[in-house]
Amino acid sequence: MDTIDADVLVLGAGGAGLCAALHAADASPHLRVAVVVKGLLGRAGCTRMVQGGYNAVLAAPDSLEAHLLDTLAGGGWINDQELVWTLVTESPGRVLELESRYGCLFDRTPEGRIHQKPFAGQSHDRTVHKGDLTGIEIMSRLTEQVLARANIRVLEDCRAVDLVRDDAGRAAGALVLDLRSGRFLLVRARATLLAMGGGPTMYRVIACSADKSADGIALAYRAGLRNGGGERFMARYDPARLERSTRDLVSRASFLEVTEGRGTPNGGVWIDVSHLGAETVERTFRGMVKRCRDFGRDLAREPVEVAPTAHFMMGGVVIDPSCRTAIEGLFAAGEDTGGVHGANRLGGNGVGESTVFGGIAGDVMAAFVEGRPSPRVSSVAAEPAMSRAEAPLARPFTPALYDLQRRLREVMWDRVGLVRDGDGLATALAEIEAVDGALRTAGVGGGRALSTAWQDWLNLDSQVIVARLIAASALARRESRGAHWRRDFPAPAPGPPFSVHVRLCNGLPTHSVQPVVLTRARPDTVATRAAIEVGD
Repeated sequence: MDTIDADVLVLGAGGAGLCAALHAADASPHLRVAVVVKGLLGRAGCTRMVQGGYNAVLAAPDSLEAHLLDTLAGGGWINDQELVWTLVTESPGRVLELESRYGCLFDRTPEGRIHQKPFAGQSHDRTVHKGDLTGIEIMSRLTEQVLARANIRVLEDCRAVDLVRDDAGRAAGALVLDLRSGRFLLVRARATLLAMGGGPTMYRVIACSADKSADGIALAYRAGLRNGGGERFMARYDPARLERSTRDLVSRASFLEVTEGRGTPNGGVWIDVSHLGAETVERTFRGMVKRCRDFGRDLAREPVEVAPTAHFMMGGVVIDPSCRTAIEGLFAAGEDTGGVHGANRLGGNGVGESTVFGGIAGDVMAAFVEGRPSPRVSSVAAEPAMSRAEAPLARPFTPALYDLQRRLREVMWDRVGLVRDGDGLATALAEIEAVDGALRTAGVGGGRALSTAWQDWLNLDSQVIVARLIAASALARRESRGAHWRRDFPAPAPGPPFSVHVRLCNGLPTHSVQPVVLTRARPDTVATRAAIEVGD
């Protein structure tokens, strides 16, 4: 097994990973930074797919407090308020950094100021954007900057299989698989960042990059960390905000319209923006207009059929505002983490989270590794993980592997999706266990290099772990809040808001309920209620 030594190892190359790599490389140019990309640099992951934009408070009458309260209200008040405050206070500076330091160019007003558009759940127009192709703009510029740094090494078409720890239990790097050759690499590092993105690809209908399989959350869990018909119908669900309601309500409303027989024959609903005028639609939503035309629909002039999808994971690894986890030397940022968004993410806060906390992680890791010795770990430390990953290679190819994928996606969509209940969640957990058991006997044959079957097995291995965490946590939360909605408990539980934490102990998941610490605002204060009313 080949060994690579780095000072800072970044697992993932979306907005969080690349911002972390750039900040670490620029903070200490002598540091060796390694970035592991599951696909091609600048092409893999979800940040490139961002259309909406980037929430940041840039001018009055908007305020940091309003952004904070919008995010807390949208998240059902179970957000980590210190993480939210970090997001809202750092976002303005990060937007300016993206332009002035990294070369992004966002849309402008006629006066030359950065244009900010309205977005669902926001009390002010605060979403910075580049048309509806904001993610491409950000990722293109970040990729150029990474390639220009001599002290950043990029490992493309590689995936992290497991974390490596030294004898004292500190993070010491990762076991990495080169997808092209099928060979393992031991990447040793003094600081390691999980920035692999969530990726709810264990659901049947998705709107995230297909290469995302929640690997980072699965790695953290194994390491012992805590995770955490033409009719306007929105008046039935949110009469004040209608179609500009938060995405949890719009998604659930669309799903219920379909399941109650008021959807389209294809199982969707209609969206119609033609009232804005064709010129406005074509200018504002260039990417989406083109995509719809590729499928024979004209978004600017006629209704288009849409349906809810699994889009983003709000839960994840527990971190503090400096991106530290409970394991020394291991950091996390972006969609791998939980706490920022609470029970529902506001549109425009996702790319802000990734770039804000990615940058913080890079700065903190650069300072963390100064003066620390290189980790003393050998390939022996990675042998158990390597044996586990290689197990399906020793078994003949099993076509049933793809039936296992289908079974997991179906049960997650039907039982652990937009509408849940206790019986359905229990059924889902039983099916997840059955899929997991069958996966342990499924084979992919002996080919290693460019083996899509092997990668599908490894993806499903991660997906099963995270699917179990989602379903078990949903069963433990006997209430409805944000995107988590249960027919048998359709209202928020009385009493203080809480989070459900899961940890691996003695080979089994253990759940605990942690009260949310209200450090910045309370839902029952007069000031908070007034701010929420403005947002509505």
